[in-house]
Amino acid sequence: MLVRFKLLEAGANRAQLRAKVFGGGCLFDSLREPNSRKGQHIGSRNVEIALEILAKAQIPVVSTTVGVDRGQRIVFRTDTGDAVIKIL
Repeated sequence: MLVRFKLLEAGANRAQLRAKVFGGGCLFDSLREPNSRKGQHIGSRNVEIALEILAKAQIPVVSTTVGVDRGQRIVFRTDTGDAVIKIL
């Protein structure tokens, strides 16, 4: 929520805010909960929380690339809103 307030303070138009969500993978098996399914780990919980926060802030999520269990390089173009993701 802090980011939204900072954006609004900087003059952003609230009606034009959109979100793209990245990450949420688990690179290390040691970080998975014992006896859990593959999708149950801290990364997946982080994504769930991020989506809840965005929903409460009424910021629409226009794309998600989550749950990739490898490193990613993300280049986000602030001038166009485009994101290029490279799986490492």
